[in-house]
Formats: sequence, C-alpha cells, structure tokens
Amino acid sequence: MFDFSDIIQELGIPLVIHIQSGNDNGHFEAGEWVSDPSTGTKEVNEPLLPSGSLFEPTANNSQESGGQLVLYDMYWYSEQSNIPMNTVVTDRNTGKDYKVANATPYTSYSTVTIYGMKRVEN
Repeated sequence: MFDFSDIIQELGIPLVIHIQSGNDNGHFEAGEWVSDPSTGTKEVNEPLLPSGSLFEPTANNSQESGGQLVLYDMYWYSEQSNIPMNTVVTDRNTGKDYKVANATPYTSYSTVTIYGMKRVEN
C-alpha cells in the first residue's frame, strides 16, 4: 500500500469538515438537498486544489432566473474515507465552503481518496 501521508501533510491547508452535513443527515426542500445543522467538526490539514490551473480555480458563469451564478470546482486529496456526498468542507484560509460532489477512492492500494468539490456563489 502506498502511504501518501507526508505529501498530504506537506501540501495541506487547514480545512474543517462539518460532520453529518452531507447526505447522511438532511432532507429535501423543493427538490434540493438541505443539510441539517452539523453535529460537530473535524479539522484536518489536507490539499484542496483547483481543477484548472494551480493559480486560479476553474469558474463557470451561468445566468439563472435568480441572477448570475458562479460555480467553482476543486479537488480535495484526503486520507478521510467514506465522506458522504454534499458534506460541507470549509477552507479556513479563505472562509469559503465547498460541498463534496463525487469521490474517487484509491484506498485499495493507497491512503488517499480524491473528492470533487463544488462551490456556488451568487
């Protein structure tokens, strides 16, 4: 098994995982998943990298009936496994929240799961 602990720690930034803020604790309102208030937090230092260039996150602009939306894509390289979809993760450096949108577990041969993260701004 490949141990990526040193790389994760070297590239890590302070993140806060809001426990039970994802699909494991919430409900639907008007067809959209709404997380119940989280029951706790876990702080980690792990990489959160933009999906595009290392210098600028990929941002997609779209015009909706409620105004303009900006969607950001990031990747979270984590030693935390089995994080539920829609779990909220906060970047402590920027104060911005991201939601887990997908996961690619490499845990059968390494210590890493790569989570696709989304952020929406008005």
